[in-house]
Amino acid sequence: MRKLVVILILMAFSLTAHSQIRHVSGIKAIEASYGINEYGTIYNVGFVTFKSSKLYFKGMLFHAELSQDLGINESISLDFQRSGIDIMACYVPVAINDMLYIGALGGLTGSYNRLN
Repeated sequence: MRKLVVILILMAFSLTAHSQIRHVSGIKAIEASYGINEYGTIYNVGFVTFKSSKLYFKGMLFHAELSQDLGINESISLDFQRSGIDIMACYVPVAINDMLYIGALGGLTGSYNRLN
């Protein structure tokens, strides 16, 4: 039942959604995302600037918290935290009807990792 409700909500949003063409020179955007799975969560926030229709730059801060039981004994688990920054550039040589973009992404990541 829960899956059906989620699907219906997503369909309702998609019916009223419209796209904004972001691959235009001079467009700047702030992005944020959150992810969750059985092992933990990840949060990130970033800034994107498009220099042309084929080139953009992105900077992002992220934080992840993961936990997993080792299975040997339920009282033993690993807790992992990672925080850092990504700085990247993307070149998009192929754009099909402003709907499909194929690009090459490269950059640097700096992070602090902690295992408990």
